[in-house]
Amino acid sequence: MTLYDAAIDGIALEIETLDDQFEVSIARHEIPYKDGALLENMGQKAHSVNIRCYFWDDGRHRTYNRHRELVRHLKDKALFNLTHPMYGSMSGMIERVNVRADDREMTAEVDITFVEQLRQELVEIVYKDVELAADQALVETQDEQKEQLEDEAQDELGAEATEIVGQELDPEQGILEQFSGVSQKARAWLKQVDAAVAAFEGALNDVTQPANSLISTINYGTRLPGRVIGSIARMVDRYVTLYKTATTAPSRFLRNLRSAVDNLISQFAFSPRMKARIRAAVATQGAHAVSQYYATDEKQRQVLRRLEKQKAFDVLGRYLNPPVAEPVYTVNELEASIFISRDMLQEAIDSEGGRNITGLKTMARILLDHVHIIKLEREKIITVTLDNPMPLHIVCLRYGLDYHYAERLVAINSIPRPNFAGGSLQIYMSPAGVTV
Repeated sequence: MTLYDAAIDGIALEIETLDDQFEVSIARHEIPYKDGALLENMGQKAHSVNIRCYFWDDGRHRTYNRHRELVRHLKDKALFNLTHPMYGSMSGMIERVNVRADDREMTAEVDITFVEQLRQELVEIVYKDVELAADQALVETQDEQKEQLEDEAQDELGAEATEIVGQELDPEQGILEQFSGVSQKARAWLKQVDAAVAAFEGALNDVTQPANSLISTINYGTRLPGRVIGSIARMVDRYVTLYKTATTAPSRFLRNLRSAVDNLISQFAFSPRMKARIRAAVATQGAHAVSQYYATDEKQRQVLRRLEKQKAFDVLGRYLNPPVAEPVYTVNELEASIFISRDMLQEAIDSEGGRNITGLKTMARILLDHVHIIKLEREKIITVTLDNPMPLHIVCLRYGLDYHYAERLVAINSIPRPNFAGGSLQIYMSPAGVTV
């Protein structure tokens, strides 16, 4: 008999391996009037290990009392760590303990059935509402920009700023004309702010701002900070409305929006801080619009998932004409849009005062998390290599996928010719978890 060194939670053992059990869970789908059953491999059951531990005293070898220590330790219901001579470190629970001890001979045998814990932690993918999260980040950014403008007034004007930023303004009149009795320095600062607001309110004023847009529902108040930040936000909202209706591709929308606002900034002598506010507004409101693109795309993905479960033919081979889902964004479109959006957000963060606006960072994280989940659904995807080019529907058949998955495979790969797919491809694992 050969004994091997092992341990349970650091308690040294000398063991004999009895047997191991590797069972597979097989689902049997029995069909009426058909012999046999359709079998489906549902994965491996829990791995169990049976070992026998030996303890004895013979003068030189003294381990007999250790079996009592082991039995006391095994009464705990927590997870145990078994260091097995063949399988190494294993985490699991003790299902059965059988003790045989002889005090006269000072020998003991302890039989243990150890069941291994799940080797891989189950991580549930949470599909957050990207548009709702972006709504909250946008509102947060507007509030932070108003607070930042108040701080700027304090830096520029000192004690005089308290009265200026606290005064209620008439939205139908200019800013400068509503202040009297202020210092020359304050008047120069207000003149600069008034000119900027006039430029914001005049830019693209022939575009009607949607009544249901988030910006139109925000109450900016009647004080100076709200007047300035609100005028910037409404201007950017008009640009967003103009370019968002022109394309269904978020990357193209962002390029058009960025180019138009850059052109606007170059036409006026805005101060560095005012330019920073414009870039922060463009970055956050552009990212918010992208979140709406993503939310619409996710609805299409959900429709596509439902249609994948519908059969195109009945048992007699007749075509059922199932509905066709709208195409979803490809991996290239997702990567391009997230790159441009995060680049705009980073530009706003790097501009003067941008690092103090936490909403910019929050918005960047929201979009990244969404694309990370939607793009790959990482735990369900593997990479395969095709020896020869073949139609994408045949690829689905070869790897145990319904042919409806072809649309989704196009979305996560760059496949210019779906009838001649070849090389390395990312594919979803089949529902049974089996790949060829």
